[in-house]
Amino acid sequence: MQSLSSSELILKIRPLLIALLLVAFLGVSFRLFTLYTDHQVQTKLNHQREAVEMITRDASGLLVLMQDFAIHNQNQRALRQWVATHRSMVSALESYAATGPEYKKQVAGMLDSTEALAAMQEKLLSTLKLGTGANAVDRHETLLDQILNETRRISEEAFELSSDVTRRRQLQNDDQRFLTLLAQSMFLLIISALALILWWRVLRPISMLQNAAQSLTKNELGAVCGYKSSDELGGFGCCL
Repeated sequence: MQSLSSSELILKIRPLLIALLLVAFLGVSFRLFTLYTDHQVQTKLNHQREAVEMITRDASGLLVLMQDFAIHNQNQRALRQWVATHRSMVSALESYAATGPEYKKQVAGMLDSTEALAAMQEKLLSTLKLGTGANAVDRHETLLDQILNETRRISEEAFELSSDVTRRRQLQNDDQRFLTLLAQSMFLLIISALALILWWRVLRPISMLQNAAQSLTKNELGAVCGYKSSDELGGFGCCL
């Protein structure tokens, strides 16, 4: 019997094997790209989450401190804390805006409103120097109401911003779970296809050839291989 090399055995199925390997390579490359992209997105979302947590906390703090300032007869300690908290919130908003042009646009109005609070607070302090006249008191109360209302609005927007970041994190996680399932399904199909090809084009013919060879060794001259194909194994089977 003429022996067949391994390269001859896979001559006919080589194009299909190459195609499957190419699909597997493209699948791995795509998955690595999506993982890299997900890492970048998750890093940005984590940065945004930290900024939003600070924004939400500072917005609530500004409201509490201004109420404390109004209730407790212009509490100077509350005023100093308000200034520090306001500075922290502006910094957090600028940090959030730095994550991308679309996010800068998202918080542009909130940043402008927050920065405007400082000017309103300066005007509020200036009314204290006007004495206790009717006009000064009215002006003081009007400015105080404006600051409190604007701070409440900013606080509400901060909570909406937090909800948006949470929603985008959830969508990103859902997308990654889907891509993981898709990649696993694709590799399962490729492995199944390779196993089927190996069995149908290599293992099954070899088993049939082995059975035919064993029959010939027992002097069963009427034995036939039963495997018919145009590949090398099929030609070898016809020679038995």
